Amino acid sequence: MKILNWLKSDFRQNYFFYFLALTYGIIFSAIKIVHDDIINMSSQFIHGKSVLGIVYQGYFTWSSRVLINTIMYYTEIISSHCILLFGFITGILVLLLSKSLNSVFNEFDNLYIKLAIIVCILMYPFSILSSAGWVATIATYFWPFVFMSISIMSLVQVLNKKKLALTQKIMSIISIIYAANNEQITVILIFVYTIFFVVFLFEKKLNKFFIIQYMLIIISLLFIITTPGNVARSHSELANWFPSFITLNSLSKFQLGYTSTMYKIIFNPNCLIIVFTMLVAIIVNTNSKSLFVKIISVFPSVLCLVFGPLQIVFTNLFPNLIYLNHPVSESNLIYGLITENNYADKSIFLEYLVLGIFLLTLFFGVYFSFNSKNERILSLSLLVGGLLSRISIGFSPTIWASGDRTFSPLYGCIFLICIILMKNLFSDSSFKKQNKTSIIILSMLFGSFNFLSLLIQILVQ
Repeated sequence: MKILNWLKSDFRQNYFFYFLALTYGIIFSAIKIVHDDIINMSSQFIHGKSVLGIVYQGYFTWSSRVLINTIMYYTEIISSHCILLFGFITGILVLLLSKSLNSVFNEFDNLYIKLAIIVCILMYPFSILSSAGWVATIATYFWPFVFMSISIMSLVQVLNKKKLALTQKIMSIISIIYAANNEQITVILIFVYTIFFVVFLFEKKLNKFFIIQYMLIIISLLFIITTPGNVARSHSELANWFPSFITLNSLSKFQLGYTSTMYKIIFNPNCLIIVFTMLVAIIVNTNSKSLFVKIISVFPSVLCLVFGPLQIVFTNLFPNLIYLNHPVSESNLIYGLITENNYADKSIFLEYLVLGIFLLTLFFGVYFSFNSKNERILSLSLLVGGLLSRISIGFSPTIWASGDRTFSPLYGCIFLICIILMKNLFSDSSFKKQNKTSIIILSMLFGSFNFLSLLIQILVQ
């Protein structure tokens, strides 16, 4: 009876989130079985083995994602009979994500912050999570991201000097163990927690719970590094997807990861990136008194718009801008922006300059978007960790074969930063209500069209 009463009370307070979760649960119950899902759901895939047996074998031949793959394979098998399970789990995780964010960032039950959480979830690029099959890709990337967010929320509460209940600590530890089984998310967590380990060490604020979290992430990193299946898979994929990858040195691989990442963000931004850069520009121009800082903070947004959705307009007005757009892709610059064949091309270096200016001004803008030292450090460490998670794919021969799904951990970090930015903006009593409403409406438009695009993709794919 107590549970039922609690559910009624919670539903009345958070019906927005329940409706959002139900919506995603329904649409992900309507997915078609494609790509790797077809293989994973087939009886031939099992060959008389148990799921645990397949995962154990994969540890030596394929992947260190033993936890993620175990849950994914069981979900695939059950979903082959009833796809509603996959939709149900994804819907529950959307609810868990939205309620976790709301509980940490919306202490005073601000309607604008609730709406901000909803629009950011609507802007999340689920559309890139179908390339290996909806079930396989979402279970590998989005589900671990939700649990990464829960672990980050516990860190935020520590930074806000909030006492964590035992259940919250247990949930956070479970979340870290599961989320850090994804290699890219481990990169993010190890970077964020290392930064705060140094901060807490200098401020003499290290506590046992944080140390336990940090040690679990380090153990996960060591597990990933020492897993024989990761090396075996890399050698296997080399011949299939990128035979000449073996000729690249470490600097070339880093350059490949860096330029392919930055090109995607600037020249092909999604609505989450656009709103993120716009929020930075709005907040800095609202709070800063320095004209120089205000101008610098606008650069990322302008570059995203000029070289992204408005590229056709600006290249018609200024035709020579086309020389700054050398697509970094498998069919064009497969080895990254600068190669031994084009190092003398001045336009290549101009494009590299654009990438550098965008990144530096974005760091600059994010830095000046916060008055709180802890929020500034957290947001910058999430941004750098997210970028490193995608740049690290430059060290994999499947960088092009994996497609855009490898950007999802980076987009997840930007998603969290957007939540923090909107929370501060909508908590600021000096910021006009009319302006808050305009930002929510604009963001809602982006989110609604992104959701519509996802719905069409699911229905027609």
